[in-house]
Amino acid sequence: MPAERVPMRCVREILRLKVEGLSDQAIARSTRLERSTLSDYAGRAASSAGERYR
Repeated sequence: MPAERVPMRCVREILRLKVEGLSDQAIARSTRLERSTLSDYAGRAASSAGERYR
């Protein structure tokens, strides 16, 4: 089963907040996502760019 597509707007917001230095918990609260969902989205974005999400 293929992975669910992630809205690009959501990925951009997550990455923007991460670059600003917010913690995963703060980003999850701000975007109203679970931390596990946030990590999944950011991990997929990083994987597509050839990076590792930390």
